[in-house]
Amino acid sequence: MRAWHLKPSGKPPQNARKWFATVEIERMSCDEAWLDKAIRIVEKQIQEMNRKQRDRGEEVGIAKTEEKNSEVQNTTQTVRFRKPAAVKV
Repeated sequence: MRAWHLKPSGKPPQNARKWFATVEIERMSCDEAWLDKAIRIVEKQIQEMNRKQRDRGEEVGIAKTEEKNSEVQNTTQTVRFRKPAAVKV
């Protein structure tokens, strides 16, 4: 759809649900060249999505590691309390 290899029926707005004619899809799926190109487009988009997810996962992983390190540092610090001053009544 994004590569305009498959065109929706009518002229739907960009953010609307798209409808496709089954007859047209069946006709195009019999064409080996069209089917080959469609498969390549889908594979390329899946690889791109996986790459983005993998890149985002590495960033999140780094942030989690830094967060854990700061938690460990916070727990190892000694906390000293002052005794309350004596109050004379």
